[in-house]
Amino acid sequence: MKLVDYYNEKYAKEIKDTDSPLFVAYVKSETGKKDREVLLVPELMKLTSFDQSKSKTFISNALTSFTKINANGKDNNYIIIK
Repeated sequence: MKLVDYYNEKYAKEIKDTDSPLFVAYVKSETGKKDREVLLVPELMKLTSFDQSKSKTFISNALTSFTKINANGKDNNYIIIK
């Protein structure tokens, strides 16, 4: 069975760009002994991003490690901002 037919029958998704290369991802098995190969169809993939509140917290925590340093630490650490 072709991958195009599989997605059409199983998920009712029609793949239009049949010449597009597939992405290969390796997923660790639960036992951790062997990676499993997963083929991803680019046309069916969706971009995601961090939730804004999570990303703000992450950035805040990262900056805190540079801004709240004792006097000796400030001499040894420089932040380069471009």
